[in-house]
Amino acid sequence: MIIYFLKTAVRNLKRHRYNSFLNIAGLAIGFTAFIYITTYLMNELSYDKFFSNEDRIFRSVMTLKFGDTEEITAFSEIPLAAAAKRDLPEVEETVRLFSSDNILTRYENKKFIEDKIWYADSTLFKVFDFKLLEGDPKSALSQPNSILLSEKAAARYFGDENPLGKTIFLYNKKTSFVVTGVLDKIPENSHLQFDLLASFSSLPKEKLDEHWAQSIEIYTYILIRKGTDMAKFIKKYEAFPMKYLEATVEKMGMSLSEFESKGNYLKYELQPLKDIHLHSSVYKENLKTTGNLRFIVILGITGLLILLIACINFINLSTAMASSRTKEVGIKSILGSSHRLSVNQILTETFLQCLIAMLIALIFLIETMPLLNNYSEFVIKPRFFLNKYTLITIFTIPVLITLLAGAYPAYYITRFKSIDVLKETTLPGKTRSWSRGILVTFQFIIFIVLIFTTITIRKQIFLLQNQNPGYSKENVLVVKGTYNLDENSRISFKNELLHNPFVESASYSSSVPTTDEDSKMIYRLKGNEKSSYFNYIRVDIDFQKTFKFNLKKGRFFQNDINSEENNIVINETAAQILGITDYSSQIVHCDNTNQDLRVIGIMEDFNMRSLRDKSFPLIIQAAKTEGYLSLRLLPGNFSQDIKTIKGVWEQFNKDLPIEYFFIDKSFDAQYKSEMRLGKLISLFTVIAILIACMGLLGLVSFNTSRRIKEIGIRKVNGAEISEILIMLNRDFVKWIAVSFVIALPISFYAMHKWLQSFAYKTEVSWRLFILAGLIAFGIAILTITLQSWQAATINPVKAIRYE
Repeated sequence: MIIYFLKTAVRNLKRHRYNSFLNIAGLAIGFTAFIYITTYLMNELSYDKFFSNEDRIFRSVMTLKFGDTEEITAFSEIPLAAAAKRDLPEVEETVRLFSSDNILTRYENKKFIEDKIWYADSTLFKVFDFKLLEGDPKSALSQPNSILLSEKAAARYFGDENPLGKTIFLYNKKTSFVVTGVLDKIPENSHLQFDLLASFSSLPKEKLDEHWAQSIEIYTYILIRKGTDMAKFIKKYEAFPMKYLEATVEKMGMSLSEFESKGNYLKYELQPLKDIHLHSSVYKENLKTTGNLRFIVILGITGLLILLIACINFINLSTAMASSRTKEVGIKSILGSSHRLSVNQILTETFLQCLIAMLIALIFLIETMPLLNNYSEFVIKPRFFLNKYTLITIFTIPVLITLLAGAYPAYYITRFKSIDVLKETTLPGKTRSWSRGILVTFQFIIFIVLIFTTITIRKQIFLLQNQNPGYSKENVLVVKGTYNLDENSRISFKNELLHNPFVESASYSSSVPTTDEDSKMIYRLKGNEKSSYFNYIRVDIDFQKTFKFNLKKGRFFQNDINSEENNIVINETAAQILGITDYSSQIVHCDNTNQDLRVIGIMEDFNMRSLRDKSFPLIIQAAKTEGYLSLRLLPGNFSQDIKTIKGVWEQFNKDLPIEYFFIDKSFDAQYKSEMRLGKLISLFTVIAILIACMGLLGLVSFNTSRRIKEIGIRKVNGAEISEILIMLNRDFVKWIAVSFVIALPISFYAMHKWLQSFAYKTEVSWRLFILAGLIAFGIAILTITLQSWQAATINPVKAIRYE
């Protein structure tokens, strides 16, 4: 019986080649997009879930509200780990981690620049399931100046030699480390990635300050004992560090109760390990592998919408094609065939089409994976498809669609009496299909929402990239890592570059716009008890000249740097928080350094970070030399200019290769996630349009074939082609109009929610929605008209004789 069903199914596919092609092709395209998105989402959602204790591992995070500023950070104090294990019996183990990058390393005559160097306590292997290929995890990190290498790094340094016991040097031969183990490959879906892992006790003494409220950007991970009541423990954890901070707050001249009575607070929380990858966008941290939850949500919804459009097409076309087979079912019924066999036949044909579409989708995905990855900037490998969720999706979808798309047509055409069907007193194909209209309407709601989303995201990206950040970002090249030079060499390096005619100005600073590297200190207007956290950077006298930000009042540093060391320039936000309107004779006190600083100027706010965030209060203080050297270049041959700059660098540091970036490129790179989202939504919107158009072609083709005699009679009686087209298009236009009305609030709400994450955002304009509706309407009408034209222009004699 199954063989008979399959033979009949293949025969029907051949007989209705055009509609079968549209059905299978639309479904295959939808499957391709959905499986690709699903695979990416499953990989993102799988981060850190391979650890055996993943449900019991938490990271300590902290929120500090002080004055008018708030700091949300994933960093923690050095003593926190020991205190948590000592004071909280629910804590089984703790481990501290500290990351570093751009470090020069040596082994014999080999030199490398390492960007993934981490430091960890010896308890690392008690908390995380990292494995060693060589060495003992119990002792590998127990001694100072011990270091573990990844398998790849070990091969890079030692080739085929046994690395255990070998010595490598860090920080340009300043510190030696003994290799005590080789790490097994860390899965890609871990937020912790390192090539070199040194013992935490190897950090310099100044970075091991055991005082509370002192942070060196370390992460503290806590392993909770099994059976712990987490609701109770979370409340307990939030309260326990406060007794240690009492003394720290007292250094500010107030008790902890006074500190909190002024609206300040310090809140400790636990972030589950499984949430770190996708839920860390609000925290200050320096991880390089964090994901974007909003991106995931929007992409996931888009994938579902595309699959829905493909399924709606398939259901509509399957229903339409099945309704033309009522005579076949009626004859089989009279000849003794049961309704159950007819239902099975239709389900078999539907499943065969779904199966063919899935096979085409998988083949297409594998063949085009490099192109898709290059366009989307994802890293999806064929083995990613082997995760259980993707496999479940691949095997489940054809079955579900078969039930959805096959069950209704099968029920619909078998519910009529055979004699009525043969007499044509009841023909399903001649009745109005409200269900088909609802499905097409729903399809166009998705269609319009996707177009509106694409236009809005593109407009927001354009706004971010073209918004004035408050400084001139063009033609500024930044040299990183100048802290590897001594102070005299830094001065000479800058002066040597200024001798080149293409260098307009140069400035050292502790941070530059777009780097997200900022420091904070507590400042208050002298004589005022109200203190707040402020970001601060240290710069030389050429910073304003190089970045060309605007001063509203006063002046910038311009004299000898030694005479300016107690002067500061503040931005408008800082002036507002400090209550400064007239800068002259204003003294700001820094509580951290117990230093009085004189305000000599107020500058317009400029964005050190991306335009997702508002300008924060900023203090700029004079300093001799710092880690970044920014060069304002004259427009010209940048490749030749960079070659010259490299040559000057090598005069002062032959061991360390120069690292540099352009501010405008770095500025645009801040919106990489949004740009990627815009590209993908655009791609998937085109796919949705293609699928919808294929569905419309099939429906119009079916509709015109059912009314071909009517068209011929109307033409014989003098109907114009335009009247025929209006008659054929009327229902589709009505459905699109209803779609437009329903899509309006959905689109506005979705984009309003997405734009809330930006400090600077475009307007959600009704004009854009009108544009999206017109685009959808135009594409639909063009598709319908192209198909209807053939029927409207057919020879009426041929149409009347048509069977």
